[in-house]
Amino acid sequence: MHDLIKQLEFPFMTIYSISDDILLLEYKESGKIEINDAAEIMNAIEPLNKKGHNLIVSDARVDDFYISKEALDYIAKHPNGRKFNIKNAIVTNSLGLKLLAIVYINFSKPNGPSKIFQNCEEAINWLREN
Repeated sequence: MHDLIKQLEFPFMTIYSISDDILLLEYKESGKIEINDAAEIMNAIEPLNKKGHNLIVSDARVDDFYISKEALDYIAKHPNGRKFNIKNAIVTNSLGLKLLAIVYINFSKPNGPSKIFQNCEEAINWLREN
């Protein structure tokens, strides 16, 4: 794929920078995110957002992962997301996580455009489009 530089590590995900403007959020198998975890994520990535990492690839190609509706809403409505995150590409090959991504896009209503993909290359190409 691209050169990955590890930025942050959580029990449920690892965050890498792919380039000067793209962050990769790689979800871990059997991960679980509640609202307090969502707050930790948003606060932790703010310094990266301020450096220009404003495009997000959420790589959710795992079989077992849980994120609460409250956490989804928190992430979508967080002021840092509204300030910094321009586009969010969600990558998954799981039907369950695809449905969760649809709920996030249609009901949590993130600030910027969000779209679902089956692979990271397509997702990155979409992020780079104007």
